[in-house]
Amino acid sequence: MACCSRLVRRRTSVLAEWKYKSAGKVRDTPDWLVVDGERLVVIEAKQSVIDLRAKVLGHLDLVAKGLRGTLTKGTRQLLTFRADVERRVKGLECLQGVREIELLIVTYDDAPFANWIFRDLIAREIPNAADVHICSIDDFEEIQRYYWQRSLFDALRAKREGSDQDRACGILPWVRERAVPALSNHPLLTSTFEALIKGWTDPDEGDSPPAP
Repeated sequence: MACCSRLVRRRTSVLAEWKYKSAGKVRDTPDWLVVDGERLVVIEAKQSVIDLRAKVLGHLDLVAKGLRGTLTKGTRQLLTFRADVERRVKGLECLQGVREIELLIVTYDDAPFANWIFRDLIAREIPNAADVHICSIDDFEEIQRYYWQRSLFDALRAKREGSDQDRACGILPWVRERAVPALSNHPLLTSTFEALIKGWTDPDEGDSPPAP
């Protein structure tokens, strides 16, 4: 949640998961929704990518099988939810103003080649799988260092509409190449630094350094 909040602008809002009905079934929304006016980033979190056997042996059939319970499942969830938003399903009224949507899976596992080999395997089973971005939580947290002056939606949309190489690239390397070079005015880093210095120098505002 904190990472999502730092990657969006002040006018945006971050919504947590809730339940709604679609096609006669009770469904959960994806884990996090980042609403920016008429634009929406939908984030689904997954614990792992593939199981240990697939990691060790590396056979593509085993990898594809391992993905079915993780990234393939997440891709299907995101595409289904996007369709529900576009159809203005009851229970999603707070998103009725949304006109543009980007989809993102964040995994706690490292996810090398996720937007290339893994997504190609997922696309064998799910049409439009290429519409879903994939990254690890570590990469997601790192993005805020490089893309803090622009919105998360802008980054994902530009990457998806880029070249085949852009779409296959990991999100963090892609963002890093296009980042603002100077981080001297980064609001999070600046405020944290100033609070630390003030706490050490002003006894009334924080703990003083220990006496020698």
